[in-house]
Amino acid sequence: MKKCLCWLFLCCFPFFLSAAENEKPTLIESDFIYLHLVQSAFGKPAGFANTPDPDVHVAKDLIFLDLSKKKALLSVKVIEDNPAKTQALATLLTQAQECGQVTVYVRVFDFQGHEVKPGELPSDPEEAKTLFKTALQGNWYFTRITPGNPYNKFFVEFRTEVVQFFTDSMSNYIRCGNLPAEVAFAQLLQVNKVREFVKMGVTTEEVRIPTRRWRRILSPFSCCR
Repeated sequence: MKKCLCWLFLCCFPFFLSAAENEKPTLIESDFIYLHLVQSAFGKPAGFANTPDPDVHVAKDLIFLDLSKKKALLSVKVIEDNPAKTQALATLLTQAQECGQVTVYVRVFDFQGHEVKPGELPSDPEEAKTLFKTALQGNWYFTRITPGNPYNKFFVEFRTEVVQFFTDSMSNYIRCGNLPAEVAFAQLLQVNKVREFVKMGVTTEEVRIPTRRWRRILSPFSCCR
C-alpha cells in the first residue's frame, strides 16, 4: 500500500508543481501601464465617477490588431458634441507609442463613435495656444496658458499634482506609479513635435505655502481609490 502511495505521489507531483508555477503573479506589460497612464491623465472608462475630464472616456482595455499582439489600439472618446475639442485631442495626443515589443496606436473618436483624423501641428504661436487650451479645457490637471519668456513663446501650465496610475510594481506599497502632471502630459502630448515649429514649454503653477493651518489637498484621481 505504501509503495502504491509513493508511486502515485511521484507521478502527480510534477503536475502540482506545474500548476503552482502557473499561479505565480506576473507583472503587467508596459503597454497596459501606458493605457493606465492615459486613463489617469485624461479620462477613466465609462462608469467611473472620479475622472480628470468628464467629457473624455478612455477605453477600459487595449484592442490588439494582430495575432502576434505587436500592435494595439487605444481609443479615446469625447462624449460631448464638441468638434473643436475632439479635433484638438486627435491632433495633440501621441499617435503611436512604443511600449516594449508592442506599438500602441492612439485614436480619437467623437461622441457618435466616428474616428477623427489628426490635423497638422500649428506653426503659429497663437494657433498653438488655442490648440492646447481647446484640447485640455475641462481637464482637472490643466490650469491655463501662461505668457512666455525670452526663450519660449508660451507655457502650458498644470497643477502641482502627480498623475497616479496602476503599474503593479512591487517596489511601491500601493503598486502605482507617480508622475508630476507636467511630466505626464509632456509625454502623452506631442509637445516635442510642436516645439519643432513653435518654441513653447510645459510648467507647473506657482506654489505658495501658507504660513498657518495649511493642509495638502490630494488629487481625487488616485488610481487606488
